Amino acid sequence: MNKIGFLGALLALLVMTVFVFFNFPASWRKNKVFMTLVIIYDIIGTICGGIIFTAFRSLPNAWMKVFVSGWGTIYYITTLLLSVLFCLRILVKAVYLLIRKLTKKEADGKALHILKDEKLQVIVFVITAFVICTVGFIRIGNLGETTYEVTCEKEAEEESLTMLFLSDVHAGAATWPFTYEKMHEILASSDADVVFLGGDICDETTAEEDIQMLKEALSGLNPRYGIYYIYGNHDEFEDNFTGKQMEEMGITVLYDEMVEIGGVQVIGRLDPKDDALSWEELMDKCSPDPQKPLVVLTHRPEEFRAISASGADLALAGHTHGFNIPQFLGSNLLEDMYYGRKKYGEMTAITSSGVSAWGIHYKWPAKSEIVKVKMTFR
Repeated sequence: MNKIGFLGALLALLVMTVFVFFNFPASWRKNKVFMTLVIIYDIIGTICGGIIFTAFRSLPNAWMKVFVSGWGTIYYITTLLLSVLFCLRILVKAVYLLIRKLTKKEADGKALHILKDEKLQVIVFVITAFVICTVGFIRIGNLGETTYEVTCEKEAEEESLTMLFLSDVHAGAATWPFTYEKMHEILASSDADVVFLGGDICDETTAEEDIQMLKEALSGLNPRYGIYYIYGNHDEFEDNFTGKQMEEMGITVLYDEMVEIGGVQVIGRLDPKDDALSWEELMDKCSPDPQKPLVVLTHRPEEFRAISASGADLALAGHTHGFNIPQFLGSNLLEDMYYGRKKYGEMTAITSSGVSAWGIHYKWPAKSEIVKVKMTFR
């Protein structure tokens, strides 16, 4: 499990808390009522954030988990957004004064007054942060289906294959019961021939009751070509924990290997952190037939050019959570793509924003989705 990542997030939360506090107007910080409210909010928020990042799965009951997840999410997101807005304020003011200095013009009195009006700025920033947080708090539970159509010039046993791809469920702190219910509703009503689970189905906050809700969400599904799962970077690979949970549900786990369904070859990649083979080694191991369609399941949207050059027709990935704050501020900027559909040579790559998020019950401006792909063959 990625405990270092969670501890890093907790440390960042503490730093942002201090930064935000000292960016409030000095007169506000001297007000006893304001100080009391802020200190209470900060203490409860930091404790909830700390629990999410370290010991969430140990909480004894559901209502306590909802409270910790809810308060921790609101605190984390508002603190993050306020940190960003305060940084922008400092930057704008510095740039404005620098431009005036370089052009040897005196600062405009009205503009300078607006830049110095900290109280007005803070009020606007706080309202903005809480509005965005509220929207994201609601938006994460609004799970929907996104459909793509892909044409392949190779022959298969059938004219088309309908696939469902869902990734980044993150069963635990971020995913509440109604999301599992909606997930089951979408899956159960689908006409998909095969279902692919694209990794990060669990994470560091996953407890036994979360796994049980996940099992109920996936129960009763019987696509004719089965359900397949690949590991993500947050799934517990040690002792093959998550893989065993999948296998208990009748789901096939692909450990850097290939299967064939309806004349379509499917390669499932392990996550790089789990001692996965390189793409070249994986191709040598699987030796796919270049005349048959090839679909690649890879949690991270990486090496798409190499995958395309090897003859793949479709690559499905997750991991990035789409254009989602705060995840978008991190490493997904370095991926081949962060959301949607893109062509790499003759290959179509689709990256999903995922069912949920990591650790916090919030998603904005990205959406929660299950991807449906109808692949038509020659």
